[in-house]
Amino acid sequence: MIAKSLLIASIIFGALGATASPVQAATVNNALPVDTSAVTEDDGTTQTTDANKVATSNVTVDILSGILTLNAVPDFAFGSTMIGSSSKLVSNNVDTTDTDAPLGEDGSSEGVVKMIDSRTQTTKDGMATGPGFSLTASIGNLVHGTSELGAILTLSSMPLVDQNDQNVSINSAKDFKTTKGVLQSGGPAQQLINLQGGTYRAGVIRAHFSTPDSASLEVPNQTNTAPSNSVTKYNAVVTWTLNAAPVVK
Repeated sequence: MIAKSLLIASIIFGALGATASPVQAATVNNALPVDTSAVTEDDGTTQTTDANKVATSNVTVDILSGILTLNAVPDFAFGSTMIGSSSKLVSNNVDTTDTDAPLGEDGSSEGVVKMIDSRTQTTKDGMATGPGFSLTASIGNLVHGTSELGAILTLSSMPLVDQNDQNVSINSAKDFKTTKGVLQSGGPAQQLINLQGGTYRAGVIRAHFSTPDSASLEVPNQTNTAPSNSVTKYNAVVTWTLNAAPVVK
């Protein structure tokens, strides 16, 4: 299973500038139609009261059984930097309105990589564990139109937790984390997760990459192919690949 997310950075070339992201707010007012009835009081005034109105809504859910899914991958926004510099993660909200580059299709602003493993095997004490899987990630070049730059995305080692933010390891003395990944543009995919069968609780498994220390982007010294005296927004696509079996140690 493969998913693609987006990395965005504004590269400054010989100019002093500031960038800002527009914030939009919207309000939606919804009202259910309600029957009313009029009641005349002793003093002759009329009061309107709600009648017994019944409203219905829906509950929907997808039940997974016996499969492994990649449900979410994070987008990354690194603000502004320069060639020869690095930047820590600013947010997971990417603005693609002023870009001329390939876009990741699956990234989210939640800053989380999330798997659900519904393939269960039961331990002797009745615990439902997973049979194992691995996750890799790779990154392409930073692109703006015909201009491309190489980059290095570093993903820190982050705890692997369930939906209640409890570590998924069945061994309380050994918490599981992602492996630190150093992803170079055009380089080989880096393994971030490799869980062996019977060592973790089946269900939701996720890692958060949403804080400044969880990810950083370096743009090494290289030939500048963008206009001088400019602030140019570049995108790079991160490809996440989930494999249903672990890499045997």
